[in-house]
Amino acid sequence: MKRVRVLIVLCATFTAGVSAQQGGSSAGGGAPAELDQWIRATGGASKAVSDPNSETRFLASLTQAERQGGFLFRQRCNACHYSALSPMSFGPRLSQKNVEGREEMARTTIGDGTPRMPAFRYGLSPAQIDSIIGYLKKVKAP
Repeated sequence: MKRVRVLIVLCATFTAGVSAQQGGSSAGGGAPAELDQWIRATGGASKAVSDPNSETRFLASLTQAERQGGFLFRQRCNACHYSALSPMSFGPRLSQKNVEGREEMARTTIGDGTPRMPAFRYGLSPAQIDSIIGYLKKVKAP
């Protein structure tokens, strides 16, 4: 009987903790309070704590598919379309202004390539290309 009570208390505690994590938000743009705590813990006194447009908050605002698109973009596209390590970029910096309203053209360009850009149709699935486009539609122009 004692084990049953302990199990019930643990389940109730776990359920309450999950509900609190999902429902918690801060005044800083609707991000979970845990995100603010994490930024403070990892960033210290950096301006990212108070910056509503920080990279951490941006990534937290994306869906799982958009985050996957961001990962793929940085893995496959970032070297040519923007690299902080390189003084020059081989292709244009990509953002929502390049993609919004031109999704089909972007899909074709990524899949088939151009004379200056390799084709990715064999290296990326259509779903992965869609996730990259979804990510780029959220990236603000510099």
